[in-house]
Amino acid sequence: MIDGVRVKQLKMIPDERGRLMEILRQAGYENTPVLPISSEETKRPAPHPRNSQLENARLKREKMELLPPWQEAVGRYLKQLAAGNR
Repeated sequence: MIDGVRVKQLKMIPDERGRLMEILRQAGYENTPVLPISSEETKRPAPHPRNSQLENARLKREKMELLPPWQEAVGRYLKQLAAGNR
């Protein structure tokens, strides 16, 4: 790590940083420090939606297969990357 910088273990929280922390955990980087910033600080060309979660309501209504939990998809993607597949 960086000399003189203290690292604090972060807990899972239900927001974007929580998702990032889960991705880092699965990739083996759970002790990586992450500093939250506001949407304004990202200088994105379009505004970030308040709630960008995927909803399975339409799939349920149409009696279609539901999306798996996003954590499973992250795990599959990381395994593909490790195997050299993209």
